[in-house]
Amino acid sequence: MSAKLAREEIPEKAMPMMAPPAEILLVEDEPDIIDFMKRVLHRAGYTVRVVMDGAAAVAAVTEAPPAVMLLDLVLPTMSGWAVLEQLHRDQCPVSVIVMTANPSAAARLTAYDIQQYLVKPFLMDELLSAIASAYPMQQHR
Repeated sequence: MSAKLAREEIPEKAMPMMAPPAEILLVEDEPDIIDFMKRVLHRAGYTVRVVMDGAAAVAAVTEAPPAVMLLDLVLPTMSGWAVLEQLHRDQCPVSVIVMTANPSAAARLTAYDIQQYLVKPFLMDELLSAIASAYPMQQHR
């Protein structure tokens, strides 16, 4: 029996299709917070892109929209509020989870259709739950 014939007679095992890890765009300007959150998100199976200001966040979303964007509201160059305004104006289809130290910001977030926000300091389990809720197809752990 030839090698070619043997390959044709034995069906290849079906390889399960694994969803690629969801990409998270982390928009944060504090290096210690970035390092910690990247470690947690990597361990949870996500890929993470980081930008440290609002203008870079808008450019990153426009260039390659992430599955979920984690957005701090207090940023250099362009505030998180301005990022939300720009994304809303451009009708960018990206799930945004806002991270803020200001608990009263929640009322303003409804104007931007923000479903998820976390008040700093928050638990990493709260962050992972918010991401899973914003992007439920990515519960691949």
